[in-house]
Amino acid sequence: MIEPIRLGVQRLGADLMAGTTLAMTMIPEAMTLAFAAGLAPLTGLYSAALMLLVISLLGGRPAMAAMSTPALVLIMADLAVTHGLRYLFASVIMMGLLQLGAWVLRLGKFIRILPQPVVLGCICGLTVEIFWQQMGYFHTPTTASGTWMTGTTLVSMLSICLVTMLLIRFLPRYVPYLSPGFIAIVVLSWICIGFHIDVQTLAEVTAWSGAPPHLQWPSLPLDMPTLAIVMPYALLMAIVGLSETLFTLNVTDEATNTRGRSNQECLAQGIANLASGCLGGMPGSGHFGQSMINLQNGGRSRLSTLVAVALIIYFSTSGRQWMDDIPVGVVVGIMLMIAFSTFELAFIRIVRKVPRREQVVTLLVAVTTLTTNLSLGMLVGVILSALGFAWEHAKHVRVFAHLEGDTRVYVLHGPLFFGSAQSFQGLFQPVSDPDRVVIDFRFSRVYDHSGLEAIEQLVERYSQAGKTLLLRHLSTKCRALLNAKAQGLVEVNLIEDPQYQIASDLD
Repeated sequence: MIEPIRLGVQRLGADLMAGTTLAMTMIPEAMTLAFAAGLAPLTGLYSAALMLLVISLLGGRPAMAAMSTPALVLIMADLAVTHGLRYLFASVIMMGLLQLGAWVLRLGKFIRILPQPVVLGCICGLTVEIFWQQMGYFHTPTTASGTWMTGTTLVSMLSICLVTMLLIRFLPRYVPYLSPGFIAIVVLSWICIGFHIDVQTLAEVTAWSGAPPHLQWPSLPLDMPTLAIVMPYALLMAIVGLSETLFTLNVTDEATNTRGRSNQECLAQGIANLASGCLGGMPGSGHFGQSMINLQNGGRSRLSTLVAVALIIYFSTSGRQWMDDIPVGVVVGIMLMIAFSTFELAFIRIVRKVPRREQVVTLLVAVTTLTTNLSLGMLVGVILSALGFAWEHAKHVRVFAHLEGDTRVYVLHGPLFFGSAQSFQGLFQPVSDPDRVVIDFRFSRVYDHSGLEAIEQLVERYSQAGKTLLLRHLSTKCRALLNAKAQGLVEVNLIEDPQYQIASDLD
């Protein structure tokens, strides 16, 4: 009886401290992203709280964090500068509706089929992106953008970052039930305040301005010109948002050895973005970096993210003075440690378990994700993985020949499709074959129109050589799509012939 209570208390404490650490790292990022999108920093905080609240209550993955991301901010910033904030909020509303449509159509399950090299490549690209984002905090805020810190300011920043990273790295060995990120924030903030150490604080890099959210429907005409402006941005944000959300869901499933509900997450994301747009807020999605912070600090239940919501709202209203004195170096150190540890795990898996061909795919996905965005990186990875799959399976088509009297029977093994069609042709020599030949497709499948054309070309080659060719064990669908000459050479066996569909535009 005592042991379950002890474990429950430990679990509760871990979620509380993980949620606190999550809030501390989300607040500066939310404010910074809002500023980058041309919105008031306080708008970023309220939007993050709203997004995280809806995901915590309705999402399909406990302990997964959600807020606006750099990829979404780039789209928002372009829309806000080009057309104005009214179109931005309308696009966020449309984005939510599109994501609800994805939930209705149950499209979330397709993220589960992402090849492992694509997932690892995206992880590497995102962790490098997270690392590079933190370098912006090493710029001097009082000078022009891009000027790096020097002197004692740089030494203080680097020292705090290093101490934070060391605490996160080694503290769990000695105090496994405490959140190392939370301890780093409390201890280092107390030291800097108590000893009057001159360091850069959150008050110096953020501004607490903006109004609380309120219901405001965009004052735009409901006509085709408005839709022509809103729809492309909304569609792009919906795709990017769902890609980042479902990718984060996939990674957190693997990290916790559990399984979230992808379609439920589509529902939660749609509701959250619809509400955010109606309240004049920012769009959001599942956040890879913040989710890893929550998980690695012990967050496992929805309580951790609900604690973060409560703290974000508190610090956005009456608790701002508690945030002002937190050293920026602590937050940067936490983010850097998450980036390093996540990249290390992904890199080890790539080196130890991934074949050389898939390592190339992983590298290209990482570079594409880093230089463009997650959606394009995933698209490139899926295309390259599909081509690699086709290439590998094209080499697996083969035949085994034997004689049945005066007839040579070829038993085909392996798939017949666009990748193996050329190899299929090279397996047969009509000139040297006997007058009667049978090709048995019992252990093969014809998958597409290229496979059909390969069969028809082989029929023509045997016809020109004056030989009789028979085709055995083709499916009904395959027979129907062959040309008339090839159809006349097919042996029909209603009991033994297989039944399957073919990807072709002829039916």
